[in-house]
Amino acid sequence: MPRRDYITPVARLSGISRFKPRPDLRLQVSSSADRSSPVWLDGQTLTGTRYVFVPDTTGITGVSFYLDGTLVQTEANAPWDYQGTTAGNANPWDTTAVADGNHTIRADVTADGSVYQTQSSLNVTNLPPAAQNQWESFAVGNIGASISTAFIVDNFLSGNQYAAADRMQVVASPTYAGSKAAQYYVNTGDWALSGDTNASNRAESWRSGFTGFFNGEGSSTWVGFSVFFPGPVTGGIQYSPYPNDDWNFVAQVHGGAGQACVQFINRAEGFKLKVCGGSSTNTSDPGFHRVVLFGSNSVTGYGSAGYPLAADTWHRFILGAKWSSTGTGEIELWHNGVNVLPRQTGQYTMYTGLANYWKQGIYRKAYSTSSRVFHDDLRIGSTKAQVA
Repeated sequence: MPRRDYITPVARLSGISRFKPRPDLRLQVSSSADRSSPVWLDGQTLTGTRYVFVPDTTGITGVSFYLDGTLVQTEANAPWDYQGTTAGNANPWDTTAVADGNHTIRADVTADGSVYQTQSSLNVTNLPPAAQNQWESFAVGNIGASISTAFIVDNFLSGNQYAAADRMQVVASPTYAGSKAAQYYVNTGDWALSGDTNASNRAESWRSGFTGFFNGEGSSTWVGFSVFFPGPVTGGIQYSPYPNDDWNFVAQVHGGAGQACVQFINRAEGFKLKVCGGSSTNTSDPGFHRVVLFGSNSVTGYGSAGYPLAADTWHRFILGAKWSSTGTGEIELWHNGVNVLPRQTGQYTMYTGLANYWKQGIYRKAYSTSSRVFHDDLRIGSTKAQVA
């Protein structure tokens, strides 16, 4: 029985039909435009740019290439390249232009008076696996670090900013997924960083350098995270934001140099999402824009009131974004499975020249009460399904 990727004649031009393996016509793939060091295409897993071709064999007079049954390219002259030829080199096939998963490429080769057909099965895998923080491997208790000290938490969240060791803890309850979550806590008098004048209270974890997720201009990212706001409790600490002020972040996509381009805000009046970016942070600058979410499926301008989120329960947020400092960005938001902000196009979603990264915890205007919030199941990926 011949291999599935061997070529057999499907129609003989002279009217004589016969089946005969033609391994010399099998589809090949190379990582170089000059077709060097090729391998058989059948069974390969491909990423990025690749060069697919039928080797130039005596007697070939034409080749038609098909992807998943659809004609892609017809070649009447050698070399016989899947994406055509330029100055003797094979044109590239950008595998990111097709969905990840299984595909077939077929070539109908006219050679020696017969039309031979070969088909190769392959897999395209371009999306990186979602990054996910797991607190399961940590003991319940203080994480511990000094102010502004960066340290590896779990090869995912890589730094922390808080005033004392008990300001960030691994806890056994409440949890969203698994058996542990993270608690972030700020007290009156806490400062965000050394040298701060106590204008703000901060207890946050951060992570930069998400290669494959925050790739700068034109790249796209999906983020999923769960947050729990404790209500009034006897002898405990509730979530207590500074009232009537937007300086109450529970998560951020930060742009560096002190600028957050996506802000998840839960103030006393309710939840808000701010999105900003462009050439500067000056609100009168034409390269500055904000989208603010309030209420169900509503978008309005800066300064609108938020909508309440229930206390003492988990809230799952999923953010989808395309990053742009020139007004071609996109943003959408899901809350507990509901698309509360349908995808908005034409947005400024990052600052010029600044690289985005993730932060979570509490960052608020200095206030006279303590406050805490719980985070769990942070996922960052390239598709919504990866982070849901």
